[in-house]
Amino acid sequence: MEFTKSVHRSQVPVACQLCELDNKIQWKCKQCNLLMCNKCKDKIHPKFQNAQDHDIFNIKDVGKAYDVKENLEFNKIKCDLHAGQTCCLFCSTCQNLVCPTCISKAHNGHNFLDITDAYTRKKEKIEIIQMQADKKIQKILDMEKELQRIKTSEESKYNKAKQAISLHKVSLKTSIDLHADLLETQLEENRNSIQKAIETEQARTTVIKEKICHQKLLCTRNITESQSLEKVFRGMDQLENTIQQDFEPFNMKFESTPVFFPRRIISIGALLEYTFANVANEQESFKIKLEINRKFETSLKHIHNLHIGKDAIIWINDRILKKVQKIVLKENHVEIISSFDIDINAIGGTIYNDLLITSGLTYLLFLNEKTGQDRSKYNIAPLLTLVVCITDQYVFIAGMSPTVTNPSSAGRRVVVKFNHEATIRKDYELDENNKPLFIYPRGITCTSNENIFVMDWLTEDNEGQIVVLGKEGKIITYYKGNPSVNSPENPFKPTYIASSPVDLVFITDMLNQTLHVLSNDGHLLTHINTSKYGILYPACVGFSASGKLFVGCASSSANIAEKGKLYELTISCQYIRK
Repeated sequence: MEFTKSVHRSQVPVACQLCELDNKIQWKCKQCNLLMCNKCKDKIHPKFQNAQDHDIFNIKDVGKAYDVKENLEFNKIKCDLHAGQTCCLFCSTCQNLVCPTCISKAHNGHNFLDITDAYTRKKEKIEIIQMQADKKIQKILDMEKELQRIKTSEESKYNKAKQAISLHKVSLKTSIDLHADLLETQLEENRNSIQKAIETEQARTTVIKEKICHQKLLCTRNITESQSLEKVFRGMDQLENTIQQDFEPFNMKFESTPVFFPRRIISIGALLEYTFANVANEQESFKIKLEINRKFETSLKHIHNLHIGKDAIIWINDRILKKVQKIVLKENHVEIISSFDIDINAIGGTIYNDLLITSGLTYLLFLNEKTGQDRSKYNIAPLLTLVVCITDQYVFIAGMSPTVTNPSSAGRRVVVKFNHEATIRKDYELDENNKPLFIYPRGITCTSNENIFVMDWLTEDNEGQIVVLGKEGKIITYYKGNPSVNSPENPFKPTYIASSPVDLVFITDMLNQTLHVLSNDGHLLTHINTSKYGILYPACVGFSASGKLFVGCASSSANIAEKGKLYELTISCQYIRK
């Protein structure tokens, strides 16, 4: 029996089976089993023999349950085994249609159903199987989607690792060239020193030699040419005195030219499945070094937010002055490309070539030089946006209910994750015990393993912690400061959080003049006292694609004329296994 479910799903256009011209199929004749266009249904099909008794249906209705049931002729089913016999029952024991002869010969004692009932049961079972198939297909589609996400994520990790290797290669080459140049300079200086000492002694030998030769020549002339014995004797005495004179001994010991001994490079890095999880008690094994390349004074009083874009573009923000600037760093000054008077909370980065910012609305804003402020599709209503972070795949937004004005206020605190198209959303709000994950989220970043780092303020005095979540929202750990830096007198008051291209998480502890550095699993690797580098009040950090570290600073409230400083630094890290 024919049970057509979806003629309209065919991927190849089917022409009318009568005229073979019109592709717009609208009708099907059950008896002829033909698909027809509207014209052939009215003009051609009526000419068929007994056409008036045929059943013609709109193809949209073909295969529907009521249609099939009404048109199936259960009393005309011929038996395949016994000619001339018509099937009268359905053997549920053998799962076959049977005629009277079948029953008497092979199905005696079996269980039987009316064909209509058997058909209904089969149809119901088919519908259940189809639902199961649909669920399985959806599950496979979800798996395909997850596999694509994993593939994209791994490709992103590959690109980051490849870029890190390339950057490290350039850095190593530069370091080797600098070291070789230093060795050559030292060798040249050593050579010049030795040559100068030798040449000094050579000059002394020349002077003494010439003096002796002169007295010898003079004496010889007096003997051979002079007629005066007095001159002869005097010349001999002078030569004798010259020869017998003692002179300062020559220096024959000099500093020797050093020999170059090549050294083998022990390691330049490795590809490891390594998460620093065992570093918590081995901070001394992680070494980090900063070198200030350039220092700039901006026109802002403070630099509260910082984003390093492409093509040497940098965005900075002073929340107190309510000003955002797009700048370029020149040789010895800051060039302002554009400036916006706007009150914002945070800068998330660029997406679709526009800057994405939060300004306390229910949605994010795009900031564009030509169009100004444009509403984005990232909307978390009824929550208000507070901070934002953009990765290669996602946009993370920390938002709160309008009633939340401080850590002790009542209301929701939520971190929302969107894909770039804002078509997929995931909320992080409650832990496994149905308790709020956050108190007052004021910063957010994400690492390549998709762990989420939320800078969370706990008090109105901005004492805080870092909440580290896995991609599914499960708490991995909390970071509440470093005992060697923070204490009840100097509490941990984080002001900014950002991740580096090599998956390190930097947190500014401005009042303690400290940068805290965490692994991608939230473990403390080290801390940096920025005041040792002359960097005071580090308020925010950012990273260029090449790995340069930028530190934006607040200025002292005691000095009205002081401006916010911006530092560009080279950062080098080394993890030493013990």
